[in-house]
Amino acid sequence: MDYKEKIKSAIETAQKKLSLDRKVRDEAIEAFKKREQEEEEPIRLLIKQYLDEELKDCNGNTIREGYVIANKDNNSAYKVIKRGMQFILGTPMFNPSVEVLTYSPSKGLGKKVKTLHRSELKEMQIMIEDVAV
Repeated sequence: MDYKEKIKSAIETAQKKLSLDRKVRDEAIEAFKKREQEEEEPIRLLIKQYLDEELKDCNGNTIREGYVIANKDNNSAYKVIKRGMQFILGTPMFNPSVEVLTYSPSKGLGKKVKTLHRSELKEMQIMIEDVAV
Protein backbone atom coordinates (compact mmCIF):
# COMPACT_ATOMS: atom_id res chain seq x y z
CA MET A 1 0.00 0.00 0.00
CA ASP A 2 1.42 3.37 -0.96
CA TYR A 3 1.37 6.55 1.17
CA LYS A 4 -1.65 8.03 -0.61
CA GLU A 5 -3.79 5.04 0.27
CA LYS A 6 -2.46 4.95 3.86
CA ILE A 7 -3.29 8.64 4.32
CA LYS A 8 -6.82 8.21 2.92
CA SER A 9 -7.37 5.17 5.13
CA ALA A 10 -6.07 6.97 8.23
CA ILE A 11 -8.36 9.93 7.56
CA GLU A 12 -11.41 7.68 7.15
CA THR A 13 -10.59 5.80 10.36
CA ALA A 14 -10.10 9.00 12.32
CA GLN A 15 -13.36 10.46 11.02
CA LYS A 16 -15.30 7.34 12.02
CA LYS A 17 -13.79 7.34 15.52
CA LEU A 18 -14.32 11.08 16.02
CA SER A 19 -17.92 11.17 14.74
CA LEU A 20 -19.29 9.96 18.10
CA ASP A 21 -17.16 12.49 19.97
CA ARG A 22 -18.35 15.28 17.66
CA LYS A 23 -21.93 14.35 18.40
CA VAL A 24 -21.26 14.49 22.17
CA ARG A 25 -19.42 17.82 21.74
CA ASP A 26 -22.25 19.34 19.66
CA GLU A 27 -24.87 18.25 22.21
CA ALA A 28 -22.79 19.73 25.04
CA ILE A 29 -22.36 23.03 23.19
CA GLU A 30 -26.09 23.19 22.48
CA ALA A 31 -26.93 22.47 26.13
CA PHE A 32 -24.44 25.13 27.28
CA LYS A 33 -25.89 27.77 24.93
CA LYS A 34 -29.41 27.00 26.17
CA ARG A 35 -28.32 27.25 29.81
CA GLU A 36 -26.40 30.46 29.08
CA GLN A 37 -29.52 32.05 27.55
CA GLU A 38 -31.62 30.99 30.55
CA GLU A 39 -29.13 32.60 32.95
CA GLU A 40 -28.72 35.79 30.90
CA GLU A 41 -32.43 36.50 30.35
CA PRO A 42 -33.11 37.84 33.88
CA ILE A 43 -30.03 40.07 33.54
CA ARG A 44 -31.29 41.44 30.22
CA LEU A 45 -34.66 42.20 31.80
CA LEU A 46 -33.04 44.01 34.74
CA ILE A 47 -30.87 46.07 32.39
CA LYS A 48 -33.94 46.95 30.29
CA GLN A 49 -35.78 48.08 33.43
CA TYR A 50 -32.74 50.11 34.52
CA LEU A 51 -32.54 51.81 31.12
CA ASP A 52 -36.30 52.50 31.18
CA GLU A 53 -35.83 54.20 34.54
CA GLU A 54 -32.72 56.21 33.60
CA LEU A 55 -33.24 57.21 29.96
CA LYS A 56 -35.95 59.88 30.19
CA ASP A 57 -36.76 62.95 28.13
CA CYS A 58 -37.49 66.43 29.52
CA ASN A 59 -41.09 65.38 30.23
CA GLY A 60 -40.08 62.24 32.15
CA ASN A 61 -41.06 59.82 29.37
CA THR A 62 -38.90 56.76 28.74
CA ILE A 63 -36.82 56.91 25.55
CA ARG A 64 -36.73 53.60 23.66
CA GLU A 65 -35.26 52.25 20.44
CA GLY A 66 -37.14 53.44 17.36
CA TYR A 67 -38.22 56.74 18.91
CA VAL A 68 -37.47 60.08 17.27
CA ILE A 69 -36.27 62.66 19.78
CA ALA A 70 -35.53 66.34 19.29
CA ASN A 71 -33.77 69.02 21.25
CA LYS A 72 -36.45 71.36 22.64
CA ASP A 73 -34.24 74.42 21.98
CA ASN A 74 -33.47 73.81 18.29
CA ASN A 75 -34.68 71.66 15.41
CA SER A 76 -32.13 68.82 15.73
CA ALA A 77 -33.94 65.49 15.54
CA TYR A 78 -32.52 62.02 16.05
CA LYS A 79 -33.75 58.46 15.73
CA VAL A 80 -32.74 56.17 18.61
CA ILE A 81 -31.15 53.03 17.18
CA LYS A 82 -29.70 51.46 20.35
CA ARG A 83 -29.85 51.83 24.14
CA GLY A 84 -27.27 50.57 26.57
CA MET A 85 -24.41 51.20 28.95
CA GLN A 86 -20.73 50.33 29.08
CA PHE A 87 -19.40 47.10 30.52
CA ILE A 88 -15.71 46.82 31.30
CA LEU A 89 -14.51 43.25 31.81
CA GLY A 90 -18.09 42.23 32.60
CA THR A 91 -18.60 45.01 35.17
CA PRO A 92 -21.42 47.49 34.41
CA MET A 93 -20.40 51.16 34.50
CA PHE A 94 -24.00 52.39 35.01
CA ASN A 95 -23.61 55.19 32.46
CA PRO A 96 -26.76 54.76 30.32
CA SER A 97 -26.80 56.27 26.85
CA VAL A 98 -28.45 55.95 23.47
CA GLU A 99 -26.96 55.72 20.01
CA VAL A 100 -28.77 57.89 17.47
CA LEU A 101 -28.74 58.90 13.84
CA THR A 102 -29.82 62.34 12.65
CA TYR A 103 -33.39 62.22 11.39
CA SER A 104 -35.35 64.29 8.92
CA PRO A 105 -38.82 63.28 7.67
CA SER A 106 -37.90 64.46 4.17
CA LYS A 107 -34.28 63.23 4.02
CA GLY A 108 -34.54 60.15 6.24
CA LEU A 109 -31.70 58.97 8.45
CA GLY A 110 -28.16 60.27 8.54
CA LYS A 111 -25.18 57.92 8.43
CA LYS A 112 -23.00 58.95 11.36
CA VAL A 113 -23.82 57.39 14.73
CA LYS A 114 -23.82 59.76 17.69
CA THR A 115 -24.03 58.88 21.39
CA LEU A 116 -26.28 60.88 23.71
CA HIS A 117 -25.91 60.45 27.47
CA ARG A 118 -28.52 60.77 30.20
CA SER A 119 -27.75 64.47 30.85
CA GLU A 120 -28.21 65.32 27.16
CA LEU A 121 -31.48 63.39 26.96
CA LYS A 122 -33.01 65.53 29.71
CA GLU A 123 -32.93 68.41 27.19
CA MET A 124 -34.69 66.31 24.50
CA GLN A 125 -38.30 65.36 24.02
CA ILE A 126 -39.93 62.46 22.22
CA MET A 127 -41.42 63.54 18.89
CA ILE A 128 -42.42 60.20 17.32
CA GLU A 129 -42.64 56.76 18.90
CA ASP A 130 -41.49 53.67 17.00
CA VAL A 131 -40.85 55.18 13.59
CA ALA A 132 -40.05 52.72 10.82
CA VAL A 133 -37.53 53.98 8.30
